[in-house]
Amino acid sequence: MSIQRIPIIVTVICILSNLNQCAAEESQNGCVCGCGFGFEVLLTKLEHIEEKLEALKKWQESIPEPQVHSKCTKESTSLSKTEEHKAIDVSAPMDVTETATKAAVVGQTLKQSSEKKTNLPLGIIATPEQLAYGEDQIYSSCLEVPSKVTGKYLIRLSDDAEPVNLLCDMQSVDVGWIVVQHRFNGSERFYRGWDDYRDGFGSLDGEFWLGLDRISSILNNGGQWEIMFWLMNFQRQIRYAKFNNILLGNATDGYTLKQVGKYSGNAGDSISPHNGMKFTTFDRDNDPARYNCAKKHRGGWWYHKTCVSSNLNGEYKNAINDQANNWPTMGSAGLMQSKIMIRQIN
Repeated sequence: MSIQRIPIIVTVICILSNLNQCAAEESQNGCVCGCGFGFEVLLTKLEHIEEKLEALKKWQESIPEPQVHSKCTKESTSLSKTEEHKAIDVSAPMDVTETATKAAVVGQTLKQSSEKKTNLPLGIIATPEQLAYGEDQIYSSCLEVPSKVTGKYLIRLSDDAEPVNLLCDMQSVDVGWIVVQHRFNGSERFYRGWDDYRDGFGSLDGEFWLGLDRISSILNNGGQWEIMFWLMNFQRQIRYAKFNNILLGNATDGYTLKQVGKYSGNAGDSISPHNGMKFTTFDRDNDPARYNCAKKHRGGWWYHKTCVSSNLNGEYKNAINDQANNWPTMGSAGLMQSKIMIRQIN
């Protein structure tokens, strides 16, 4: 409110207050106290107020509009296109509903992106450069790779499947093996939860676990598969255990190790006691023991009622204890290297 209007309003209030008091006294005493004269005074005051307001209005109209300094104008017109895009139009009305809707859409997109994220081993997804080479560089199995050199190759596991990179071992014992577990320096943590063991983790160029879901899909393609455990202790002694048949369940039955076949090799059989067992992790207790074997033995494995006859996903250490990554029929200490490999027979 303008400061100049305050005395005017006070004057009107005072006059009205006097008139009300006068009217009350006339009503009480039954006489005329000059209220008519008061009304004349009021009219005179109101006319005076009207003249003051008119003068005030003309004075306000006579004030010039504030001018923006020429330097500021020049700077404002020289905004770059990037700055213009960043500028916020404060004069535009804000549509709260529209803003909230956009925020919800962005939030849902981020959530879906997070849900789709998995811990696939690095290097498994085919790159555009690899796919550009065409079908000549895509094989149906590691056995089909002509070079017979250990390395990563694009493998299409079925006619309708997308090709993926797999590590093909060509020299540990013989050729054509798909490596599903590789440990050699302890750089990758193997004490992990269910989702990691299901999806896979690590890197094909380093230590990794291919993933229970992928291993199960490979083994259940309708063919017969064999499995080999290639092992090296810290004395650099190399041994292997091969089994002529391997059957693995799927997610519904907890990736049960349904069968390992006839043994051959020189490392001894430390896996057959785990036949019929579901896979267990520290956050998914599927073993028949009274406690969680994965927590006790610091790994993820097909633990049985007394937990371990082997523990190749245990802690990487040169030690003799229940938590080490060991193969007891080869020795009780942890292993320097291990590879779990599968190969189709027919």
